[in-house]
Amino acid sequence: MEELLTVRKLQELLGVDRITIYRMLRDGRLRGVKVGGRWRFRRTDVQALLMPRVPAARASISSLPAGCVRALQLVLAEALGLSISILGPDGSLLGAVEGGCRYCQAIRRSGTGLGRCAASLASVATGSGRCHAGLRCFAWPLELGGQPLGRLVACGYRGAEEEWRAQLGALSAQLGLAEDALEATAACVPVLGVAEEERLRRVLARAAEALGEMARERLAYQERLEEIRRMTEMS
Repeated sequence: MEELLTVRKLQELLGVDRITIYRMLRDGRLRGVKVGGRWRFRRTDVQALLMPRVPAARASISSLPAGCVRALQLVLAEALGLSISILGPDGSLLGAVEGGCRYCQAIRRSGTGLGRCAASLASVATGSGRCHAGLRCFAWPLELGGQPLGRLVACGYRGAEEEWRAQLGALSAQLGLAEDALEATAACVPVLGVAEEERLRRVLARAAEALGEMARERLAYQERLEEIRRMTEMS
């Protein structure tokens, strides 16, 4: 038999007074049954009242603690040896680009390099693409309940047969870097074959799933607090 709660117990759970309970009964926000002339409330109805109703439009990776998101980026960057970025729905960079080989880090440290990186990352759709330096990127969508939150992007690798160093001269001139210094770091660019790129896809998919779950739990917690705050402010 389903548990029935008394008015007093409901007051304790919701943190409101008796008058508020009766007002919620009258306006339909709360359902109850009378047993022996006294109001009783099904626990499932009370749980449904407290369940967070999270509007999809409010979903955002930026709602997560920045330290948690950066920690995940650093773990991915170290495990994959690539630059890891998180983009918002509009393609804007959320936080910093973390990790990457010495070649990518040298480019980002230049006067215009980071801006060029951010602009090229914004243009990378889901799947494989290329950055402004000619290196490969792979992006995976971030979602919460079907609502797009942005993209998780790993960047800074090349294919086994690719010839991309021909553009080093032009790139170093654009970035204001010495060509020989940039050339010295180019050998460290990771090379991924088909199997390695498939592993990259799987890792990004798992990480994106974890970020989506973190966002869902964060929003649910915030919505629950808001619901309790709203009820306690009623008079």
